Amino acid sequence: ELDAFGNMFASYGTTLYKMSESGTILNERTFSKEIIATAISPDSTKLALTLKSGVMGQDSILIVSTGDLSTLTSSDTTRTNAYILKWSPNGADLYANSPNDGIIQLDRDTLDEKAAYTNNHTGVMTCVDISGVSGMVLTADENGLVQLWDSDGGIKHQEIQIQSTILDCAFGDEDEFFSISTPTDGIRKWTLSGSELKPIDVHGAEKYHFTKTKNNVIIHKTTPTQHILVYDIFNEVIVDQVTLFHAFDDFVMLFDEDESMTNIITNTKVNYVVKYGSEIQRIG
Repeated sequence: ELDAFGNMFASYGTTLYKMSESGTILNERTFSKEIIATAISPDSTKLALTLKSGVMGQDSILIVSTGDLSTLTSSDTTRTNAYILKWSPNGADLYANSPNDGIIQLDRDTLDEKAAYTNNHTGVMTCVDISGVSGMVLTADENGLVQLWDSDGGIKHQEIQIQSTILDCAFGDEDEFFSISTPTDGIRKWTLSGSELKPIDVHGAEKYHFTKTKNNVIIHKTTPTQHILVYDIFNEVIVDQVTLFHAFDDFVMLFDEDESMTNIITNTKVNYVVKYGSEIQRIG
């Protein structure tokens, strides 16, 4: 994770590190269980994390201060190796795996459950996304079930069963559509009323998100090699691509005012954080 001041937060096993932009360790904290997932709040003041599942009464989700990594609140709400962890765009709520099936919505101050998005989800959850416009919630599982909910889980607006594995899901900017990525059918899109739109012809997007000011989607792919690409939806062309030499499954990207990539920060499989820049200045 990366905060608004350039500080990086990374976890290895049971230890959480806070590092400066240059990589100096500013703070660290060791927890009782392995850290499964992390997510930084939109205002950069809080870091949520989930721990490897324990018994009832043993904390499995915590919110810590990004300043000194002290615990602000904690709960045993998840208890299921909650590898999905996402803040709402306004920072009021957290979304994580339900202890049963589906996704649960938690209050940021108490971690009490506010809503559940579980109906008909029986497989492993692959993703959740929350609209910053309508507050709708998008959920998808490995069995190909896609569901679109209202903000409190009470009304299900759409339920789509596809015959494919789902890798990730996301709302389009301004709620123009909701979408899911697949290994061989590209990124499929639907209007909020359920009409399918022309898919984006990029297969195997492990993670992706749409930019806010341009018709671009940022995509992470692992085949045939690890790479990140920027795809222009309107013109249907790849406008930028970076191939990386090592395996990773988590990353943060930075852009300039023209939405050109300036930095990519990734994890690795060998306990390093790697920072790539568009410019390298050497001394001497």
